[in-house]
Amino acid sequence: GEMAEGVRVEVKGQDPSCMTFVIHNEGHTLGNVLRYFVSKHEDVELCGYSIHHPSDEKLHLRVQLVKNESKKECRDVLKDSLENISGMCDHLEKLFVDACDRKSKGKSEGKSK
Repeated sequence: GEMAEGVRVEVKGQDPSCMTFVIHNEGHTLGNVLRYFVSKHEDVELCGYSIHHPSDEKLHLRVQLVKNESKKECRDVLKDSLENISGMCDHLEKLFVDACDRKSKGKSEGKSK
């Protein structure tokens, strides 16, 4: 996948099971979606995001994993979550295109009668 122009990600924290990802040029739209998908991951104990100031345009996503034997890292969880979001968007796009195709096909069939 291609990263949107102007988007930059910083990783803060040395502990791979507890990190903050600072995503530049993003806001609440992506923040809410990321928080939801990351929180659903089985290894996540805590996930939240903040935008320190409206003019800052930096999304701070905090991820903390459950201490267990899975050896997952926050980076892995974020990557998995981004892949899940991408898959959901692809699925929604297909449903939308199919619905539009059915609607336009129905209109053209209705006119030919």
